[in-house]
Amino acid sequence: MNARMDADCKKHAVNLSSYFDGELHGNALAKLESHLESCTACQGELETYNKIRKALIYFATGSQKGKPPGKSNPAQDGGEDEPTQK
Repeated sequence: MNARMDADCKKHAVNLSSYFDGELHGNALAKLESHLESCTACQGELETYNKIRKALIYFATGSQKGKPPGKSNPAQDGGEDEPTQK
């Protein structure tokens, strides 16, 4: 998270997970959404939640045998990576 959470953020932080999961409703939802419009710290927290969710889904599906996104799979490329010359 780039921005620091202030006292107002800490008041809303307890609802971020519920909001992210679509479980926040009513007045609490309206207050948090209003806060998120201008709070980069809380926006950053939600982005972190999103990255974690994507990583969990990625690894749960076994994509590329657990390799992080962006890494090639030699079996799909047609061979091993070429050795580095020294």
